[in-house]
Amino acid sequence: MLPFARRQAYVSRVKEFFREQYSLDLQVALNTHVIHAEALSEVPKDLFYAPQGAGLSYVAASFGTGISTLKKPLNTGIISFDNSMGTIELQSGCTLGQVYDFLVASDWMLPIQPGHPAVTIGGCIAVDVHGKNQFKEGLFSSSVRSIQLFHPSYGELTCSNQENSEVFDLTMGGLGLTGFILSAAIQLIKKPGLSVTVENIQVKNLIETYQIMSRLKNEKSLLYSWNDCSHSAATGRGYIISGQYQPDQVSQKPLAVATLRPQSLPFALFNSLTTPAINFAYYLLNTKLKTKGVQSLFDFTFPVHNKVFYFSWYGPKGFIERQILIPESVMNKYLDEFRGLIQRHRPTIVLTTLKSFKGSSKFLRFTGDGFCLSLDLPANNQDHKFHFDLDNLNLKYNAIDNFVKDSRVNSNQIKSTYSDYNNFKRLLFQFDKRRIFRSHLSHRLDLDSKD
Repeated sequence: MLPFARRQAYVSRVKEFFREQYSLDLQVALNTHVIHAEALSEVPKDLFYAPQGAGLSYVAASFGTGISTLKKPLNTGIISFDNSMGTIELQSGCTLGQVYDFLVASDWMLPIQPGHPAVTIGGCIAVDVHGKNQFKEGLFSSSVRSIQLFHPSYGELTCSNQENSEVFDLTMGGLGLTGFILSAAIQLIKKPGLSVTVENIQVKNLIETYQIMSRLKNEKSLLYSWNDCSHSAATGRGYIISGQYQPDQVSQKPLAVATLRPQSLPFALFNSLTTPAINFAYYLLNTKLKTKGVQSLFDFTFPVHNKVFYFSWYGPKGFIERQILIPESVMNKYLDEFRGLIQRHRPTIVLTTLKSFKGSSKFLRFTGDGFCLSLDLPANNQDHKFHFDLDNLNLKYNAIDNFVKDSRVNSNQIKSTYSDYNNFKRLLFQFDKRRIFRSHLSHRLDLDSKD
């Protein structure tokens, strides 16, 4: 039972109800209190809140026990667009797909975009997302010029590098813990092309993948890999997706796309028997039959939009996604020991990818110089020892886990690997002593209690 009573005194512009919510990886499911508020200034000031955009986070970042999920209906518009300067001001509930559709006839685009068009601008800011080539593009925050932020204790704040700069900095990748982002002004970039020429470069294993990507990362517009680690004999064979923008026009996709929350199958299609066979077929398709091609800008920007069935194949128990940022100086040693873990534990790894990263770590942002290793696995008890040993491998080589992707990661792991954790928490309490904005995720990371 949630620890607050129904409040009959709400004005008509604030509506409340209870709803079951679950993380996209299906590892957290809770019956939660939800408030829809047209005017945020009218919400009660004695509750705890979790801001929510599309509600598509892999982990439980926008709801929690004893916390009211706060949504602002109709906060999805485009406020202004300056075609000469390439700047756009958007309400935080505006989705990447809406922005793409609005800019499709212009010369401009958002510089950093994750893989599905249903993600909102507010969500991109709250977790400071990366795109297809973080090494060249950086994080989403690099394009944000200012935001309008609501907090019950302060009202509406304008935040930028010049005004309320410390709050602005805390909000970039701040997990929605500084308040409700109302809108954002963003600097766009010129479209480098209207289509993308894609080439698949076949690789034998993860170490060869890393070595080739190290050579190509400065010259290619887009670069990431697909590798098969589904069984010990595969050792990471796969292909590198190398892309270059082209000026020619390829037909643009309509805005209507599949939801990112498909109905899961009643059973897991991915298991230790089927996954190697599925991956082998996918490997042959992309290294023998389909090695080159041209994709529309939409298809390359949003590769998940027509593959959401993938999530349903994990069945009712869901999945575990791990994103691990490994320092480049230890890549060969790390990957060699990672291969040993696969051979020893034989985990059911469905998807493995590598991306090159560059940047300076601050607060709890997932960035740094190195390579990001991503893994998708079915959620099961059999792979528990593999995850445990992988956690220890990360500690050994100072690799960091992306906690906004992985519901397993606890506060001890984050405190050990994110050097600016204590500073982020200190400044957060300095801004908001009550810590009004919180979530299941912030509780898991021990960000809600001062001690």
